[in-house]
Amino acid sequence: MSGSQDSNGTGLERSPGRVLEDIQRVCDELIQAGEDYTRDRVHLAGAELVYEQRFAQELLKVYNQGKVEGKIPAEDVRKAMAHALVPGEIWSEFLTTKAKVEAKKIWIGTRQAVLSALQSELQQLRVEFTHA
Repeated sequence: MSGSQDSNGTGLERSPGRVLEDIQRVCDELIQAGEDYTRDRVHLAGAELVYEQRFAQELLKVYNQGKVEGKIPAEDVRKAMAHALVPGEIWSEFLTTKAKVEAKKIWIGTRQAVLSALQSELQQLRVEFTHA
């Protein structure tokens, strides 16, 4: 019987019970991560809304100032000028929250792969047990 190695790679067989414990632990982690991800996505939507609203306000100011001065800058220039007028804290909050959401999404995908590997390991242990 070949058996599965333990998580330390020592070659010691892992029991189905230990694999089930690991599966449960990863499932619990995924449940918590899912709740965190949902909360962070809501926060991201709020941060994006704050940024977009402020950007729109600043864009309108840039446009109106251009009208007053008799020369409206090109659209890409207006957008760049408006972005520069948005307070750094608003932009930073948006970018930080976005990065956090993306990192959590990647972490969840990694844990899902771990869960799949553990389920495969458990299936292999069951096959070995039935053929022993």
